[in-house]
Amino acid sequence: MKRKLLLCLLLGVLLWCTPAYAQNVSVQVPTFPVELNDVAYDNQRANYPLLVYQDITYFPMTYRMTRSMGLITAWDNTKGLYIAQHDEGLYPEDEKMNGKNKLGGKYTASIADYPIKVNSWSIDNSKEPYPLLNFRGVTYFPLSWRYAHDEFGWNIKWDAKTGLQVRPYQDHGTVSSSYALIQVNEKDALFQEYITDYEEYTPEGGGIGYARIGDRYRAYRLNYAADTLQKVSDKEEEVTWKQDIGEDVRSEFTVRGNQIFYKGKVLIEELPEECLDHTNILAYYRFVSDSANLLDVMVRYTETPAPYTPYVRYVFLETNGAVKKMTQWNELDYPEKLYETQNAYYVCSDARNVFSRFYNTLSTVVKVDKASGKETILNDLYSQYKSLEAIGVADDKLYVRAIYFGDEDDLKRPDWYSNKVNLFQDGYFYIDSNDKLHKVHDYVDGEAFLTPNGKLYVYNSDTLQVINLTDHKKVTRLAD
Repeated sequence: MKRKLLLCLLLGVLLWCTPAYAQNVSVQVPTFPVELNDVAYDNQRANYPLLVYQDITYFPMTYRMTRSMGLITAWDNTKGLYIAQHDEGLYPEDEKMNGKNKLGGKYTASIADYPIKVNSWSIDNSKEPYPLLNFRGVTYFPLSWRYAHDEFGWNIKWDAKTGLQVRPYQDHGTVSSSYALIQVNEKDALFQEYITDYEEYTPEGGGIGYARIGDRYRAYRLNYAADTLQKVSDKEEEVTWKQDIGEDVRSEFTVRGNQIFYKGKVLIEELPEECLDHTNILAYYRFVSDSANLLDVMVRYTETPAPYTPYVRYVFLETNGAVKKMTQWNELDYPEKLYETQNAYYVCSDARNVFSRFYNTLSTVVKVDKASGKETILNDLYSQYKSLEAIGVADDKLYVRAIYFGDEDDLKRPDWYSNKVNLFQDGYFYIDSNDKLHKVHDYVDGEAFLTPNGKLYVYNSDTLQVINLTDHKKVTRLAD
């Protein structure tokens, strides 16, 4: 998640550079208690307290506050403010608390009059029932269902006694759910909701506990033509969409002495000396495309017990009966996908080993020219994007999510969520036959997939918000 966040310099917050505002309005510092991430927020001492306007609570979008709540932000003097849901996995220090606010006191804010985008959608603040505000140089968003739940994925609770609670995740209580794509067909796609029910109980030490009591399912169908999503079943559906799942083919490999054989032919001429006494194969996987196979071979080389077992990895491309080792493949990259176009194969990873069993989410694409066999690491061609996550092929073009990812120190973080996004630069692209990137859509968080007819979608696995990236259109969820 990239920066280029011109913090228009004030106090380490971003979202300002104050133009002329349309009008001033009266706001109030709330008197009720507030908890953010289960921590009490001191509105009296906060430099940027929560506010109340037209009986709606407003949240300050400072650099620290947004990132602690699973959002990222960017500011550009011309393009304005951009906010998107994304968890960098980085939780900066707390907001400074040297303000002097009067609880219940009234203050003056302004209705924001500069460009604002949320999750790639432009906001017309003049038509908002609860307009975005600017207070002390910071943009404030209303905690309405539309923003808090749909756009930010927050869980909001209100109680007259305990006040307001805001969390950047869904606190399950007695029910939790998640969604997964399980079928992709010519005309539609099927999502399955996995629902777990819990029962409250009182632990010995007091408080509230939750015991799992059962699971339920719902299925929702996405109609590509109408861009609608509708519930179609209350039963568990069969998973048929198995893209990115490698086939375990260790039965086709054998180890003899210091060599590994594949289908009876020598694949690896000489294993490292450290492996010779411990030739226990960790994994043999095969990923397939129309005319090629990607082979992933991992061999451990000490008796160190899992999951810390050191290993050596070999990656091969099998075409026309011939097996060739990938010479440009980084052994630390985790192979996950194989795609092909008329003139090339694309060998793709979705993670990089940092040390021991720890990975980050840096993704890589290596292009193999069918005619010459030349290998090209596509990440090296685009200096602004360290991570290229392959999505699929449509109309003979590879689609990717390209992300800034971070600086050199970020590449070494053993954290699945360490990737950073530059909101004005990153997003979804296709790569043409000359290896040129063409942007399809700005960055949106979620799980992306291509349909057989070439439409690109992304969905949120927590809320099942689905976006048609090809047509820049939100999918309408019909009533159950």
